[in-house]
Amino acid sequence: MSAAARPLASVDELFRLDPLGRFQALIAGPNFDDYLRAEPISFERTHPIYGNCCGVPHCPMHSTQAEWWCTQHADHRRDALRGGVGEAEWLAGAIPLAPRRKPSDGRRPACRFCPDLDAAARELCRRHEARLRHARRGPAFDEQEWAARQVAFAGVGDCRVEDCLRRSEAEPSLCPNHRIVWLPPGGPTARRWTTGWRGAAGARSPAS
Repeated sequence: MSAAARPLASVDELFRLDPLGRFQALIAGPNFDDYLRAEPISFERTHPIYGNCCGVPHCPMHSTQAEWWCTQHADHRRDALRGGVGEAEWLAGAIPLAPRRKPSDGRRPACRFCPDLDAAARELCRRHEARLRHARRGPAFDEQEWAARQVAFAGVGDCRVEDCLRRSEAEPSLCPNHRIVWLPPGGPTARRWTTGWRGAAGARSPAS
């Protein structure tokens, strides 16, 4: 794919090539964007099709998979629409969020209510995020009043997988990502299992 292909003189010449040759010729053509030839391909956050920036201008957060807005702006938009405010009016008054400050130790930011749990969305741990989603379904939701009623949930320390910087939420002391791939009793011992994984991404090293 990275090899240069010679220019083609006609469409007939293109169709005389095998499928791989056609593909390489199209990639080498003048209408193929240079960034798509890079290895690996990466897209700008503001790309009109593949970008993932929030639709509120200058907001540093990324959009969700389901919507064009970051999590918090998606919530604000839904509240505005339910209150009779049009989308154009809401967008004109939407304020970009402040960039998140990353902890110096490389961890994820903590939940704003639970210092022992990682934030998942809206600067909330998974339990508080689920509670907020449920509360928002009510007819007269007030986020400040809801926040004043929240209490901290306890964690169980750091994830026990070697080199993982995420916090655990429950026994056996695994972060949410590693809990998904946890092998139940009857498989390898906990010590062998946790030393066979590296980091929060869940990339497994060869078992010894």
